[in-house]
Amino acid sequence: MRGRSCQNWNGLLQVDVFSGYNRLYAPEHKPGHIVEARCCSDAKPKFFELADIAASARRGKNAPPTSPIALETVARIDAVFSVECDINGASAAELLRVQRQASAPLFAALGIWLRAEHAKLSRHVAIAKAID
Repeated sequence: MRGRSCQNWNGLLQVDVFSGYNRLYAPEHKPGHIVEARCCSDAKPKFFELADIAASARRGKNAPPTSPIALETVARIDAVFSVECDINGASAAELLRVQRQASAPLFAALGIWLRAEHAKLSRHVAIAKAID
């Protein structure tokens, strides 16, 4: 979109979790509606940190406990990355087909599961913050 006005643009926008983008996704955003498409790059490190058994052992008794929810989340994210790795370099049509058939259901299931787990947690625990 370089060199053009973005004022009337609408569509899918993939960005990080910088809160400055939030107003773009609001349903009342005019003139066009922008659909949010975030990636795992910001969330994944938080889950990996909470799932790192070796690092927790090195930190000793002051380390936060390894989170079973984080371990499961990392496994589920890795399953998606495995699918994406397998189709790396494929045509756009093939990427879309496989992502719709394989990646999208994995992500949908992860979202449902994380929301259910989050509902059982105190908002103050580290894993709840990672899910947020």
